[in-house]
Amino acid sequence: MPLSTRTLSPEHEWAFFRDDLAPVTPEDRSAIAALDDASARRVWDEVVAQKIPATVVVRDGWLCELFDPFQWREPWNDRDDGWAARTLSARMTWGDDEEVLFVERPRRALQTRFGVLRAWRAFLLDDNEGPLLVSLTKPQVAWFHPSGNGLTGRRPGVAG
Repeated sequence: MPLSTRTLSPEHEWAFFRDDLAPVTPEDRSAIAALDDASARRVWDEVVAQKIPATVVVRDGWLCELFDPFQWREPWNDRDDGWAARTLSARMTWGDDEEVLFVERPRRALQTRFGVLRAWRAFLLDDNEGPLLVSLTKPQVAWFHPSGNGLTGRRPGVAG
């Protein structure tokens, strides 16, 4: 699925420019792109596959079948930038260069490489709608609940 992206802007993706809250190196920031509205909608329709405004309102479907819990609130509050590498790398079969998407809402998604998730706190700073971390080519997914907890598991129909 070809996706159209644009460079991050301080106005729209402010969380990636607030080093006092969640530092992001200039190198990492340049490796993150925002999907345009049409691409974000296409990803939402194909990955989430439900006509809902945010994952927090999911009541059925494959997201409800995720089963492996994790807790991200304390590492976020402790400013633990290494948490994603330690915790998610053990659950995902993704290399550092794997292209991943942080799917926030039907019209908002960010694209980067898995290795850039050392900036994971910035990805969560501006979103309380239960974003998903997915690869379009691998089945593993992480769902970050607004409560500070999350679930990992596998998307159906994706080999790997």
